[in-house]
Amino acid sequence: MWPRQTTLHWAIIQGDWDKTLRLLHKNEDHAKIADRGGNYPIHLAAYNYYGNAPPSIISELIKACPQALVEKNKAGYTPLQLARLNYRHDDPNRAPTLDMLALEVTTQSRPKTSTGTYVSTTSMSLLKQTAGHGARVMPCVH
Repeated sequence: MWPRQTTLHWAIIQGDWDKTLRLLHKNEDHAKIADRGGNYPIHLAAYNYYGNAPPSIISELIKACPQALVEKNKAGYTPLQLARLNYRHDDPNRAPTLDMLALEVTTQSRPKTSTGTYVSTTSMSLLKQTAGHGARVMPCVH
């Protein structure tokens, strides 16, 4: 693993979607951690050498941390931009994944309502300690 990558990052990089779901359900806070390249797990799922993630994985990553959809990695790409560039045109998952990401990005771009709740400051501190020094950790609406 590269610095600041969690086991969730690594499962996605390997294209192990069953393990990705198990890890995400075990600790969805890992979806809120960016690696050294500014990639949250959803960035890696949209750009994967072993095959892009199926829509079900993208959906679960969105649920775990919707704000990551509007974050750019250090190369300047959002998950939607990465998916547009990297899902093959003949991939049956391309259209549903791009549609889902585009819809969710539109939703995330709207102002937050007063009903949104965020990870507490205490939880954020603990998560930052778990993630390692210098990792970007963001609060996510649930």
